[in-house]
Amino acid sequence: MPNLSQLRSGYKLFTCRRGAGFAFPFLLLAGAASIGRASGLPLAVVSTSSLDFGSDAVGYGSPVQTLTLNNTGGSLLSIVSILLAGANPGDFWENDSCGGILGGSLAPGGSCTITVLFQPTAVGTRTASLTIASDSSGGLQIVTLSGTGAHDVIVTWSQTPGVIGYNVYRGTTPGGETATPQDRAGFDGTVYIDANNIQPGHTYYYVVTAIGPDGTESAHSQEVSATVPE
Repeated sequence: MPNLSQLRSGYKLFTCRRGAGFAFPFLLLAGAASIGRASGLPLAVVSTSSLDFGSDAVGYGSPVQTLTLNNTGGSLLSIVSILLAGANPGDFWENDSCGGILGGSLAPGGSCTITVLFQPTAVGTRTASLTIASDSSGGLQIVTLSGTGAHDVIVTWSQTPGVIGYNVYRGTTPGGETATPQDRAGFDGTVYIDANNIQPGHTYYYVVTAIGPDGTESAHSQEVSATVPE
């Protein structure tokens, strides 16, 4: 059976970094794409106006989300900058093929991609905005970003030779782990980050089992527990 070697309940100090950029509103009229093409002016259009990353453990990155910036106008679009701003810009990271902070350009009908990662630095709702400044006839493009930082408990254990995966079981009382594992499909690593409705001030109990090549599940490991700070 696996040997649980480390358990940590999460509560991390953080420094909130505020990104530079623009955050004033703009108006984009319906039918502006056709107006831009007809007038020969550049027109920037993003594929979405918001990205919601849901809940993620503090200090750990979410899967990236992608949006597209298109030039639907009739002339070259000059991109001045792509910046993070708002309340919690340090909780989000962006990478793009558009020129980024230094800017770039898009030919008429051209497009580029922007990927965004959410990595919360604190528990609770985290928000920011992705601001795209250009010479677009439609003004600034602003995408709202949101996510929730969650408490987490990290369970680690030593590798068991010859196994194909592990199951982790959680309970709220000693010996009270559920019959259903936290991850139904199992996993082959030796670290489990539990951010599933972890509440401050509560104590959680864990056991781990190993899964053999034939699907046989081992007996439970020794039980460990963690109390999440208030």
